[in-house]
Amino acid sequence: MTPLRPDPSNLVGSVARTLYDIAQGFDSPLDPEPRLRRALRLLRLVVPYDRCALFEAPATGPARLVVEPDAPEERESLSRVLRRFMTVLTDETKRGGDRRPPNVALFAHFASPAHLAVPVVGLDRVLGVLFARYGGDDAYTDDHLRCLSVVASQIAAYLTACRLREQEAQIVSEHEAARAVAEAENRAKDEFLAMLAHELRNPLMAIRIAVQTIRGEAASDPAVQRETDVVERQVKQLARLLDDLLDVSRVTRGKIELRKETVTLQAIVAEALATTRGFIDARRHEVSVSLPEDPLWFEADPTRITQVLGNLLDNAAKYTPPGGEISVTGYGERDEVVLRVRDTGIGIVPEMLPRVFDLFAQADRPLAGSEGSLGVGLTLARALVELHGGKTIVQSEGPGRGSEFIVRLPVGVPVGSRGRDDRRPVVVQARHILLVEDDDSVRAALHRILALDGHRVEVARDGPGGVELALATVPEVAFIDIGLAGIDGYEVGRRIRAALGSRVLLVAVTAYGEEQDRRRSSEAGFDAHLVKPVSYEDLTRLLGRVGPSDA
Repeated sequence: MTPLRPDPSNLVGSVARTLYDIAQGFDSPLDPEPRLRRALRLLRLVVPYDRCALFEAPATGPARLVVEPDAPEERESLSRVLRRFMTVLTDETKRGGDRRPPNVALFAHFASPAHLAVPVVGLDRVLGVLFARYGGDDAYTDDHLRCLSVVASQIAAYLTACRLREQEAQIVSEHEAARAVAEAENRAKDEFLAMLAHELRNPLMAIRIAVQTIRGEAASDPAVQRETDVVERQVKQLARLLDDLLDVSRVTRGKIELRKETVTLQAIVAEALATTRGFIDARRHEVSVSLPEDPLWFEADPTRITQVLGNLLDNAAKYTPPGGEISVTGYGERDEVVLRVRDTGIGIVPEMLPRVFDLFAQADRPLAGSEGSLGVGLTLARALVELHGGKTIVQSEGPGRGSEFIVRLPVGVPVGSRGRDDRRPVVVQARHILLVEDDDSVRAALHRILALDGHRVEVARDGPGGVELALATVPEVAFIDIGLAGIDGYEVGRRIRAALGSRVLLVAVTAYGEEQDRRRSSEAGFDAHLVKPVSYEDLTRLLGRVGPSDA
C-alpha cells in the first residue's frame, strides 16, 4: 500500500483544505460513525498512515473503535493497545495542570517513526485516543503530531456535540416519560373520582326520591315535613360536594367550557340564595342583600357564577356560629361587577389568608363552632372566577371578627341570552313512562313517586329488557340509566330512537355527568341528560315538555 502524501509545493494550502473538509463533514450529530470514518480518510492527506484508529470511551455505555482502513482481524488488539494509551494519556493530561488543548511536547514521547497517538479532549476530560501507524521510510515529525492534534481537536468538538445531543434526547425522553406518568396518574385520579361519584349518586338518588315520596304522602304532618327537610338538605349538600370535587378536577385539567350569556347580577344572587337557603335557614342566620334597583347586566356563564356565589354563601354559613349574619352586596364599578359576601363568623388567622383558596386548606382553619370543610368550594370558586377573567380576594381582621370575600368580574361584551330555566312548578298530565334502571332502590323509588302522580310506569332492569319493553309498549317518555347490564344506556337510546323516532322523549338519568358523557348521550339520540341525584321537580319539568297525551 502506498500512502498518500501532501503536495510539497503547496503544503499550507493542502493542510488548510484538508482541515476545512474534515470540519465540513461533521454536519450532523446523527449517525456519527460514517462521518468519523470520512474524517480519518481525509486525515491521510496530511498525516500518512497504513492504519489509523479512533478509540472513544464514553463515561457510560460501550466504547467505540473506528479503524481505517478497516481491519477486523486487528480490532481487538488495537482496542487493547489504545485503551492502555488512553490511560497513560489521561494521567499525562492530569499532570499537565489545566484542561486546555494538550501541549504537543507533553506527548512527544508517544511519537516515533512507527506511530503517533494523541488524546481526544472535550468537556474537560479525555474522550478517547486518535492513533496513526505508518511503516514507510519517512519518519513522523513534530508537524505530523501537530496536524494529528488539530484533527483530534476537531473530532473532540464533534463528539462533544454528539454527546450533548444524546443528553438532550435523554432529558426530553425522561421529561416525556414523566409527563406520561403524570397524565396516567391524573387519569387514574379522574377515573376514581368519576367512579366514586357514580357509586354515591345512586344511593343519593334513591334517598332523595324516597324523601320526596314521603313528603307527598304526609303533607299534613309538620313533624314529617321537618324531618324530610333535614334529609333533603343533607342530600343536596352531599350532591354539591360531589359536583365540586369533580369540577375541581375538570378545572385543573382545563376541561370546563364556559357557556356565557348576558345575565343580571340580581338573577345570579336570587338563584344562589335559593340554592343555599335551606342550609342558611337551618343555622338560623340572618341574610341581608344590597343590590342596585336597576338590572346590572354583564357577560358570564350563569350556572358557574351562581355556583361561585353559592359556594361563598355556603362557606359563610358553615363558618358562622348559628344565629349569625351574612350580607351580600353587589354593584358596578367602572368596567367590573363586584360581589361582596361578608359574615360574622369565626374569621381567619392572618397566616391563613394567603392559603385560604388552596385545595383542602380549609381543614387548617379553626373549627370551633363550625362544621369543618374540605376546602373544595373556595378553590373551585376562585378557579371559576379566574376562568371569567376576574379575581377573588379574602379579608378578615382575625379570629372571631368574621370574613369577607370579594369577587370582581369583567362586564364583558353582551351576547345573546339563552334564557334561564323556568323554575316555577310544572303541572303535567299523566304520561306513559318507561323506566330502565338496574339499581333496585332507585328503580323502586322512582316507580313509586311517578305512579303516585298518576303516571303509567313500565320498568326494566337491564338494557335488552328496556329495548324490548319500549318496542312493545311505545312509551311517551323513557328515563334510561347509562350504566346498564347487557347493553349500556347509550345503545338502548340508539335502538329506541331508531325504532320509535321522535314519538318518545329520551332522558338519560345517570351518575355520569362529564362533558363527554353529555355529548355521547346527545349523539345517541337522547333529548336530555340528568345527573343523579335528580329531584322530582327536574323529572316533572321534563315531563312537561311532552305533547298532549293520547291516552
